[in-house]
Amino acid sequence: MQTSFLPQAFSFQHFSLLLYPSVYEIRMTMKMLSPVFNTCEIPGTYSILRQNLPSIFTSKCFNDNQYSFKKEVKNTEIGHLFEHILLEYLCIEKIKMGYEDAVFNGVTNWNWIEDPKGTFHITVDAGWQEKELFMAAFEKSITLLNMILNSLI
Repeated sequence: MQTSFLPQAFSFQHFSLLLYPSVYEIRMTMKMLSPVFNTCEIPGTYSILRQNLPSIFTSKCFNDNQYSFKKEVKNTEIGHLFEHILLEYLCIEKIKMGYEDAVFNGVTNWNWIEDPKGTFHITVDAGWQEKELFMAAFEKSITLLNMILNSLI
């Protein structure tokens, strides 16, 4: 069985994503192409999420301050926001497929001493064995993140 696949590259107005898929997880490198790195710089983030993906506010978030995602979202890095949006859409898509419950996990890291500022490393535990599910959630996540980032224009 093939355990890793070719990287997939995507580029948008505000960021690029390089996906490193494997059977059981997908690692991503997000690079911001605009100078916005944190949701505190985007006042409309909370209201756009409330209008378009309200279930995201019930998701679990593990952070140093032990804030709920509802609080964390007001001042968090864009890569972390994308991780949560993607995890929420993964759950929604899986339930749409007929599952009673869905749980996905993710981690976002960044080190702007080693990497250029605005680079995020995101890992989610949805793998290429669920490629169609992942891609449906991924496309919706891209659309919503672009909507949030475009609210600054």
